[in-house]
Amino acid sequence: AALELLGDTRDLGLPVFAERVAHVAQRLAECRESQRPAVSPTLLRLFAGEIGEQAALMREELACLEPDGEALAESAHCLADHAAHLELDSAEALAQGLAAAIVRAQAGHGFDHPEVREALEAALAELDTMADFLLVAQPLPEATDILEILAQV
Repeated sequence: AALELLGDTRDLGLPVFAERVAHVAQRLAECRESQRPAVSPTLLRLFAGEIGEQAALMREELACLEPDGEALAESAHCLADHAAHLELDSAEALAQGLAAAIVRAQAGHGFDHPEVREALEAALAELDTMADFLLVAQPLPEATDILEILAQV
């Protein structure tokens, strides 16, 4: 629209130019306000499967004698990246919160501390719940309570 406006240099000095600018500004505002297209149900089902796989891998890692914090954090970051691409804000926030909690736990008390373990398990359970919501094409719940728990790890 801006190129359309500036493409005709004959109108630059005329009173009509202000009207054209107003028209173009309105069109640009309408473009910005338009809703983003819905995410493909197939992509959502694939992401739900990915959540299940990554959560299972993280649970297996946590069951090890000495869990690998880097592997756990990488799985959480992977989920956060996928959620960001699909514009699933609550899933992205939960996965980022989980990754940050994993890093803090690795640097602090470790993964054997009961509160840390409980917080990580709660986050993984919430991810599973989000996957279930995605499978039935329902809006994702906010995970603010889990995020608060993870922030305390």
